[in-house]
Amino acid sequence: MPLGGNAQRWRAAPAAGRLLSREFEDGHVCFDPDTGETLLLSHLASFLLEIWSRHPGHELTRADLLDHVLAADDGEADASLADELLGHTLDELQQAGLVARAGDSAAVLT
Repeated sequence: MPLGGNAQRWRAAPAAGRLLSREFEDGHVCFDPDTGETLLLSHLASFLLEIWSRHPGHELTRADLLDHVLAADDGEADASLADELLGHTLDELQQAGLVARAGDSAAVLT
């Protein structure tokens, strides 16, 4: 579990709100019209960005996000595995510049 654990707060970057996406079997292909960049996001990554789109500007804890993930799976998912996948997905979204840890002064949100 990353430093700060489930209490760590996350927010979507403005770039996440301008993505145009299309779903495919392997994930979602997203295009950023401002940068011309195309990304392939996992279904989980796309689901997380969808959560933020329903709560624009809100910071969500990792525990909040895990609750959304588990609720979407009707409680059939292994919580430990879901939490591990959530951590990896948040790291990938952060590297792509689509999310940031709240209070992370090093994060450049565009």
